[in-house]
Amino acid sequence: MATSFLNGNWLQMASFSSSTSSAGGLGHASLQAGASYISLWPPVEKDSKPFSASKNYNHDVYERIRRKPEHIIRLDNLPDLEVRTFWFTFSTPFNEINNNCCHVVARSLYIAKNEYLLKHKRQSLSQVARKTVSNLGMNYLSATGSIIWSPGLVTNFALALKLWSSKG
Repeated sequence: MATSFLNGNWLQMASFSSSTSSAGGLGHASLQAGASYISLWPPVEKDSKPFSASKNYNHDVYERIRRKPEHIIRLDNLPDLEVRTFWFTFSTPFNEINNNCCHVVARSLYIAKNEYLLKHKRQSLSQVARKTVSNLGMNYLSATGSIIWSPGLVTNFALALKLWSSKG
């Protein structure tokens, strides 16, 4: 069964755990941002690019991972323009430690959060959801680098952002 995504002012994040993932490693995370699908993978040997990417959600689910994600989180109030720009210009080589699929999704969510703040002139995430994020045992600023992102961490980050952005 195919899943369709509508264009609009929302993001949708999917995560696959490592225990049941044929993706290997830490599992996998992807993000739908309007018409753009963000799904980072290691480079294909014959390809000269520093990473490979899935074409869409169905490519991940039915061809790469071969099962549906454990979590799909829709973030209705977070804008997607800057996220799509980030992905369109993305060229950083894949690295399992500090530039994996989950890191790219976390970075994209962080960009969306900042775009939302500019548009709505809201309080920062640290003021509104500091306790939520703290309880998750992570620092949202780590989207820029200092931790190894996993499907579980990026799922928790997306859930914290969903809670935060729905309070507008």
